[in-house]
Amino acid sequence: MQPILSLILALFLVPKDTPGEISKWLWEKRPLIIFVDSEKNPAYQKQLAILQKEVAGLQSRDVVVLTCAGDYPELRSKYRVTKPGVTALLIGKDGGEKWRVDKPFSVEELLRVIDAMPMGSQEARSRENR
Repeated sequence: MQPILSLILALFLVPKDTPGEISKWLWEKRPLIIFVDSEKNPAYQKQLAILQKEVAGLQSRDVVVLTCAGDYPELRSKYRVTKPGVTALLIGKDGGEKWRVDKPFSVEELLRVIDAMPMGSQEARSRENR
C-alpha cells in the first residue's frame, strides 16, 4: 500500500487488486473507508483536511483511514456503495459496517459513534481509568 498522507494519520490508497486487504485489521483497527469518484472532489478534500486536524483522536480509537478513489467494483459491491461522490464507511474491529455517511463529517461525530459501540465504550472506560 502507498501512504498518501502522513503515516501518523495512516491514510492509504487501497490497491485495486487486493480488496481483501481490509480484513488484515480485524480485531486490531477500525477501518474508515472513504469511497470517492475522484481525489479532486471538493467534499473529499474537505474531509481529508478535517481528519488531518484530529489525528490524536483517530489514533486513540484505533482508526485507520483508507481511500478508494476511482473505481473499486469489488469493494463497492461488498459495501453496497452505488452513489457517485463521497461515501465514508466505518468498519468495526469485528469487520461489520458500523456507520455510513455521504457528506463531510466531524471527527467528534465519528468518535461519538465509536464510543457508543460496545467495544468502543469499553475502550473509553479503559482510557478514563488510566
